[in-house]
Amino acid sequence: MLRKHSLSLIVAIIFSSTIIFQNCASKNKISNSKVFFETIYFGKSGGFTNLMEKYALKESGSVYKIIEGEEKEINSIEYSKILEIDHKLNTLDFKTISLEEVGNMTYFIEVNSNDYSNKITWTDLTDNLGIKDLYKTLISTFQNP
Repeated sequence: MLRKHSLSLIVAIIFSSTIIFQNCASKNKISNSKVFFETIYFGKSGGFTNLMEKYALKESGSVYKIIEGEEKEINSIEYSKILEIDHKLNTLDFKTISLEEVGNMTYFIEVNSNDYSNKITWTDLTDNLGIKDLYKTLISTFQNP
C-alpha cells in the first residue's frame, strides 16, 4: 500500500513538473513574439555641414551605425530595452503617424515590420512629445553601452 502511494506521488510530481516547465517555455515564446518591428532606422540630417547620421536597431538588439550604406555594429542592447521601444511604437500607433516636417535640422525614424513600413521626419519645433521621447530612447541604445 505504501509503495503504491509513493508511486502515485512520484507520478504526480513528474506530471506537475512537466506542466510547469511547459508553461514557462510557452511564456518565453509569447514574450519573444511581442516585438513587432524588424528594423528601426533613425537619425538626423542638416545643420551647418548637412551631414546625415543614420543608425539601425534590429529586433535582435544589435545597433548599427550606417556609414556610406555600410552597417557597422556599435552596440547590442538587452531584450527589456527592445520591449520598451516596441511598447512606445505601439503606444504612439507609429504605423498610422503621418509627419513630414523638414528644417535646418531634420530628425527621422523609419520602422520596418512584417505588417507595415512607415517613415516620419520632424524638426526641433515639432509638438509631438511622444516622437521626441521615442527618439531619445533610440539614441540611448548606442550612447549607453
